[in-house]
Amino acid sequence: MARYGTGNPGYVGASSGPSMSRPRGNRFALLGDSITAQHGDAIRRNAKGYFHWAAAYLNQQIRYAVHFATGGYTTEQINTVHLPALLAVKDKWDYCAVLAGTNDVGNAVPVPTIIRNLSKTYKTIIAAGRVPVACTLPPRNGASAFQQGNIMNTNTGIKMLAAKLGIPLVDFHAALVNPTTADYTAGYNADQIHPNSLGARVMGKMFADTMTGIGATAPWRSPLSVAVNDPANFLSNPLFTLDSNSDGVPDRWTVHAASGATFSLEDPAGGEPVAGKWFKCTRATDSGATTTYRVATLAGVQPGDRVAVSLKFKATLEGSPAGKFGLMIFKDKDVNTPLLGLLHDWDRDTQLCTIYGEFLTPVGVTGLQVDCNFSGAGTVWLGQMTFRNLTAAGLNDL
Repeated sequence: MARYGTGNPGYVGASSGPSMSRPRGNRFALLGDSITAQHGDAIRRNAKGYFHWAAAYLNQQIRYAVHFATGGYTTEQINTVHLPALLAVKDKWDYCAVLAGTNDVGNAVPVPTIIRNLSKTYKTIIAAGRVPVACTLPPRNGASAFQQGNIMNTNTGIKMLAAKLGIPLVDFHAALVNPTTADYTAGYNADQIHPNSLGARVMGKMFADTMTGIGATAPWRSPLSVAVNDPANFLSNPLFTLDSNSDGVPDRWTVHAASGATFSLEDPAGGEPVAGKWFKCTRATDSGATTTYRVATLAGVQPGDRVAVSLKFKATLEGSPAGKFGLMIFKDKDVNTPLLGLLHDWDRDTQLCTIYGEFLTPVGVTGLQVDCNFSGAGTVWLGQMTFRNLTAAGLNDL
């Protein structure tokens, strides 16, 4: 069986066969159950997804590609249903994070069976020329002594299996557990089993640190505009430097429901790596309504075009009352046709980071609309918003 070692830049083949080169990309697939399903659907990306946090911590040096996850699935079901679907799109990803086994523990599946199933998952991914990332199971509040023992033994087995195969390991259990009780650390969980967005942030930091440690991050940067005049960006005023009427809202944007919000264009603080100005929105109190601001009629796409979207972002949303922010891209003047939700129900303070995503323009779409929806209280900053038509630029295959 081929091995992947952190001290070796590639797989080292078994003595009976040739070695295989490690994928050079930084695209990640995710495989799992409801904890992974919390990342959102094919369009919306929310703060309960640990990988979204990890990518933000690393300024998208690791990129989300796809996930296959279903609530309630055991490791056997994941192998039967999701693993074939994952392999069918193996050209889209380089690594796969596998977080599975929580439901096996809940269903009293024997630990050796769980480990055999996970071994099959990891080895199948390796055989496909990709790198599996083994993840330990999070804590389980209210677990019986039998369940708690199975969690610990399963995690021991995952660690031993990762070492045997020479694949990366992310110890989510260690990041989330209260060492006194073996439950979740207070504030990290939404219920007995699932992390909340704060728990996901903690998981994301550990995932990011681990990927940095094994060299999985690529020398890649999101294709952000860095100049006011960027004709390849079909969003004008990308650096938010133009505000003709001095109302704090940059040219090209309109406010459709202020709901107690204030807007301003703010110079980056000393040392902040942001070109141009921040587009800042603050809601001092929870008015009970939602602030909506938008830029509409972005013409620059045709059906079938692959579009890359990136921006700088930071937020303070954890006050009392807490805020919630979303940034959604729609078909122009049609909020019933969402194309990509880069930030969906985002409800946690976020350091300055880069957000990146891609979508394929569907049939009938030749214009885009960007909506920001902000409820509760807090402050969000947007910068360097960039739309690239990769297909029109001849970059579709990269």
